[in-house]
Amino acid sequence: MCSPSVFGDCADHLRVHDPDLQWYRRNAGTVGKKHGATVANVAARFIMQQPAVGAVIVGARLGKSSHIAENSRMFDFRLDS
Repeated sequence: MCSPSVFGDCADHLRVHDPDLQWYRRNAGTVGKKHGATVANVAARFIMQQPAVGAVIVGARLGKSSHIAENSRMFDFRLDS
């Protein structure tokens, strides 16, 4: 297991060893292919569809219009249950 006091080590550990996280990652990829979206688009869309959520903060590098275009794709589809 990882030390809870070292966030980077925990994140790396979970990314590689957590079976639930890997399951979500694989399935987000499958859903993304269905909608022509990235895993990040699917994750952001999932959060946006939660009843108590009004916004999602996503990152884009300054001057990289491709990041803005990619992130805006999360509004092009809706996740069904």
